[in-house]
Amino acid sequence: MEQITVTAGSSALVAANFTAGEFHSKSLDAPQQHPFSTLTIEAVQAVRDFWGVPTSVTSSHRTYLGNVAVGGGFASQHLGYGAADIQPSSSSLRSEKMKEIYDDMACKGPLYQQLKAMGVKGVGIYNTFLHLDDGTYPGNPRSFMTFWDQSDFEPVKVTTAYMNTVPESGNPNCENGTFSPSEETVSQYSKKKV
Repeated sequence: MEQITVTAGSSALVAANFTAGEFHSKSLDAPQQHPFSTLTIEAVQAVRDFWGVPTSVTSSHRTYLGNVAVGGGFASQHLGYGAADIQPSSSSLRSEKMKEIYDDMACKGPLYQQLKAMGVKGVGIYNTFLHLDDGTYPGNPRSFMTFWDQSDFEPVKVTTAYMNTVPESGNPNCENGTFSPSEETVSQYSKKKV
């Protein structure tokens, strides 16, 4: 997987709307420079383009101590150099924009298709932020696209099991990019919440 070196505070552009410094570790004991995945940077830019609003990188590489400090697990992709958590910079837009992500993933919409084609391996949906990773952390390598959903969005959880039930051509329960299944369909999917 291709990587670049990111430096703390660097204003050098690494994507249309992001600098190298934005992908530098927030861990207090992080080195001044470290590698970071170009795939993840491209995926973050794709989400920013999808949202159409300023976007903040809230977490990227974490040192062991930095990961412990935020309650991260021992197999967290953040321990490698290919994971990022992002959110709309405006707190008033976070719920709305994350709902757009939820709908797009549940529908296997255009952003899902783009991230899959790029080779993104991890997509985590939360109420106010999105996790993306390239799956390269040696402590937890991913060979296929993995999904988890810790959000309160309804009516189903967008997990790997759920995504495996949706045709690659898109979810027939979607209209204009919004997931709106029948009660019968929700009942069917609710059995696949793991």
